[in-house]
Amino acid sequence: MDITTLFTVASLFLGLVVSNAALFGDSLFATLSVPKSVETTGVSQAVAEKMFAVSVASFSRVPSLLATPAVQTGSAPSLPMALAKPLNLQDVVYSVQAMVRDDAVNVAGAIVEDGKGPGLLMYMVVNNPPDTPTTMVLSQPDGNARTLIETAARRATEIVAPFRVANTDFADAQGGDTAALARSKATALAGLAQPWDPSVAGATEIVLLRNLLAIMAVMEGDKAEAVKQFALGTMVPGGEPAGYGLMELNQAFFAIADRQPKEAERLFQEGSEKVHSVQSRGFRGRVMVLKGLVQWSNGNVAEAERLFRGAIERAYDDQEAHLYLATLLAARGDTEEAAMHRQVADIARGIDKRFPSLAHTFLRVDPVKGGLTRSF
Repeated sequence: MDITTLFTVASLFLGLVVSNAALFGDSLFATLSVPKSVETTGVSQAVAEKMFAVSVASFSRVPSLLATPAVQTGSAPSLPMALAKPLNLQDVVYSVQAMVRDDAVNVAGAIVEDGKGPGLLMYMVVNNPPDTPTTMVLSQPDGNARTLIETAARRATEIVAPFRVANTDFADAQGGDTAALARSKATALAGLAQPWDPSVAGATEIVLLRNLLAIMAVMEGDKAEAVKQFALGTMVPGGEPAGYGLMELNQAFFAIADRQPKEAERLFQEGSEKVHSVQSRGFRGRVMVLKGLVQWSNGNVAEAERLFRGAIERAYDDQEAHLYLATLLAARGDTEEAAMHRQVADIARGIDKRFPSLAHTFLRVDPVKGGLTRSF
């Protein structure tokens, strides 16, 4: 094989390695270094990076239109990145990723002793194109490496995917975490303060953050702020249609509370068309519950009952469908079946998949008299 052929083959191989790692690698590549003093406690680089990846993945437990970044680490890279690493092509991969993908993120962190007792520091850089890199120093005075790594994972995810963090906090609030609602709001506001991302995912993120803030505003009794947040979300260009549809579904729910059944029906129709692409079983069940509430508010009680029963068939663990059906049945005197559905609703509370982007996950409405009550 002559030198020209050898060079050509080598170039093709290098190009294949780089392109595969850039195009098919995971969307967040994290590397953490740890000092010897931390390694002696059992937290090696591999363990630290695994803790980081698990903490990031925890923000995917609550359903969302946006994916949580998948994490690959320096100690356990994907096959394409593993091929790139011994050839010192990681930086080339990151550069190509930044050009061809809008979800590729690089996080680099170094844990060090702070020299003031048992405490630890972490120096971290989050490169989240097209934003400029973010640098930060995190402190853990008690020297607990695990807590420091979990904090770093949250801070990195707040930068990369603020809605997923705010969304998870919002769900945790319903689960009994009394401080989670304030964290959710703070994260949402911080996410909105980040530089504008013109991608579809970036625009959708802004829409979903506005939607979440609108729900929180209603829960706080500030309807004017909710109207403002919905309006600002509607003005965001280029997002996924389902994001705008979620806002219209929530506005339909609030229209029921305001005793505006025809407006609720209009908004529901527009919103349901936009979220048609979201086909998860639990989500479709929630939309069916909302449709039942709209029909009930318009006086179509039989149709509302049919829709609630249909939602239960789709997702038996949907607490809302059982609660509203129980209320409807009790109102017409079917007390025995109503009691059964209340019992099922109590059981479902612990296993119900929450959808924080839908207001009727956290609020209950009276379809006849209007008005809202919090579910937690």
